Amino acid sequence: MSEAETDLLRILSGETPGPFVCDVDPIGADSDKEHVIAKKTAGWIVCGVLLNDQGQVLMMQEAKRSCRGTWYLPAGRIEPNETFQEAVCREVEEETGLTFEPSTLLMAEVNGGHWVRLTFTGTVTGGKLKTPAEADGESLQARWCSVQDVRTENDMPIRAKDIFPIIDLAVQHQSTPESQKPPCVLPVLQAHKFVSLRLVLLKGCSEGTVPELLVRTTPTPHLPTTRMLLKDWSIILPLLRLLRTALVLTGDALSGKLPIQLVGVLGVEHLGKPHGLADGICLTLLYTLAVGEDTPPETTHEYSWCPVTNEELRARLIDTCENNKCIKFKVH
Repeated sequence: MSEAETDLLRILSGETPGPFVCDVDPIGADSDKEHVIAKKTAGWIVCGVLLNDQGQVLMMQEAKRSCRGTWYLPAGRIEPNETFQEAVCREVEEETGLTFEPSTLLMAEVNGGHWVRLTFTGTVTGGKLKTPAEADGESLQARWCSVQDVRTENDMPIRAKDIFPIIDLAVQHQSTPESQKPPCVLPVLQAHKFVSLRLVLLKGCSEGTVPELLVRTTPTPHLPTTRMLLKDWSIILPLLRLLRTALVLTGDALSGKLPIQLVGVLGVEHLGKPHGLADGICLTLLYTLAVGEDTPPETTHEYSWCPVTNEELRARLIDTCENNKCIKFKVH
């Protein structure tokens, strides 16, 4: 089994493959202007979507002047020296009065290189639902609401409809039998200074095939990596920079149409401590070659298509790709 396969198994097991080394480092990535400082150069957002046994969703009523009286999922920005898990637990308790234990990430969203939102689900462990008499600057009240009432805004105006697909995802997760659910994934506590990306690109990932993995072969075999500049308007830019280095691209790919299809997020790494030195994030993204790419692009001399030889890893990758068993990824 190659070192790249070992690293991928670690990621799928909720571990870090080790210190991040950037293969394709864009100009300016090492400048002081490009490293992440929470609430200053980048905004990391957490969101909690919790359902009770009756299928009702936990909602809070906004207290902020700009959206006072509207309803939303408990959410907010990470504070300095906080992990994502600590932040979402704090936001849920501040805005709803309830404590909860995060069980897994459901969605990761990116808007350029300066905004990331991670959505968690989990189990309520205690606390008391905030009433109107306990209104404060965090929220006016909290309530368990039927999904139908939220969607139709029945006596509860919604702050923004971007929560609808998040709620739908939570309902789908709750109704899926345990044996068919994606593995639970929580951010791994690993320090990063920048917005880093690790690419898992597969070809031939279907039942009865031996998937091949794009691997950087020097100095030792590992998964390809790059960084995202804070000023990048889209994640397409760093991925294109990486693919142009790893593959011999032709046709539409040269103009920015990537020859790959997104499956989702396999892992997230973040620590947030100490503030200003470890506020960055690393996303491990799973892609497959796009439909129609019957003849895969040739690799450049530092990269190679390597067969996945480990049977456990091969089975997990095929199951993940065919059944979309990973964290949903949305690019704004």
